[in-house]
This record gives sequence, structure tokens and C-alpha cells, in this order.
Amino acid sequence: SKWPVSSITVLPGFGVLHLKSMSSMCGIDTIAISDTTPGRQAWKEIVSKAKYKYKRLAFPDDNGANCVFVNGVVLHPSKEDYPESFKVWETLECKKIALNNSEFSKADGSLTCNSILIC
Repeated sequence: SKWPVSSITVLPGFGVLHLKSMSSMCGIDTIAISDTTPGRQAWKEIVSKAKYKYKRLAFPDDNGANCVFVNGVVLHPSKEDYPESFKVWETLECKKIALNNSEFSKADGSLTCNSILIC
């Protein structure tokens, strides 16, 4: 395969649906990931298994780190959805669009659940 693949464990018992809920690519070399217990554990695994070196952008909320990076633009949760995580998104220097996801999140849906990526 052109792209290396490694499994990353999501700690059970913390309410995290899956890895993509608490971590997403938010740039070519940057991963948005929660700074919670499961997020920190996943980051340790990513660092130890990754073939490439990634920067970490840490978020106080698991789902606050969920985003879609497409065509150089980051679609991320709104201030209304995750006020503390929104402050972190404001520090990222790139084109960004904040999207309200409050209704979809009631069914455990995140921004990545609302997207279809076509390569």
C-alpha cells in the first residue's frame, strides 16, 4: 500500500464513539486530537507507530477536535457546540469554517459523519 496503516486503540469506558470522534487531520501534517485521557493515549500510539512526524493540536473536548480538512479548508465545530475547543480552532492559521452540529450530535454524529470524501 502507498499509505501505511496502523491500528490505534480507543480506550473503552470514556464515551468516545471511535477514533475519528476525537481526532482528525486538520492540515497536511497536523492532527487535531483531544487532550483527554483517551486522546492522550491515542496520541502516544500515533507517535510511536507513525511513519511520518505529525504536529499535535490539542483540544479540551473529545468531539471538539473532530473536523474535516478539504481543499486547504478546515470545517470545524462552532463556538456554540464546543466553546473551549473553539478557542483552540481560533489559533490555527489557515482558512476555517465553523459549522453548527448541535442537532446531529444528539445522535452521536460528528462533522466527519456528515461528510463523504472523494479522492
